[in-house]
Amino acid sequence: MAQSAPFACWSTILLNLRVKTKWTSITDIGFRSVSRDIIPYQHFFRSGLRYNLDPNWNITSGIAFFSTKTSFLKENHEYGHEFRLWTDFSRLSLRTRKFIMNHRVRIERRFFDATSTRLSFNSFRFQYRLLSGVQFNSKFNFQTGPEIFESLIRQKFSLDQIRWYSILGILPGKGYGISLGYFFVYRKAYDQNIFAITLSKNLQLYEHHH
Repeated sequence: MAQSAPFACWSTILLNLRVKTKWTSITDIGFRSVSRDIIPYQHFFRSGLRYNLDPNWNITSGIAFFSTKTSFLKENHEYGHEFRLWTDFSRLSLRTRKFIMNHRVRIERRFFDATSTRLSFNSFRFQYRLLSGVQFNSKFNFQTGPEIFESLIRQKFSLDQIRWYSILGILPGKGYGISLGYFFVYRKAYDQNIFAITLSKNLQLYEHHH
């Protein structure tokens, strides 16, 4: 039976920079901690380029760098480093629609450096997320649903984790967004409760001419 790990707090800053009519640069940085003592556990940088196929569908590819502690212990200061290549294929509901149904498929190629507890290795990870919800008005929405993670390591598929998301989206002003979330995460080794906040900003480099 899976054991419970300390609850976690995830914070992220996301920047979406529209560079052309159909092209957007995506950059996010994040800090993750565990327990009520706010013990640092993970930080990351992720960047990619998104192409909008139409108002609903888009595809995004990019790179990411993650540093993760080798244990939850407060006295542990060793981090393992990871490099990722990733691609998303997403279908997003328009904000003008009352009911939300968002799909995302993500494929990651992951490269892990060696640490004192493991050798270096690499893997593929496949993710599918389905969120449904409601758009209350132009400023508030709520979404909930699962995401399933499968990993291919040394030619063997295994269940990585399952997350269940509950997310409140807030648009306080033009170009700004706040996402407040609670995630329940099931892993074979342990379960985890995660509270998350994401602050986002949308910018535009080009002038739209009619």
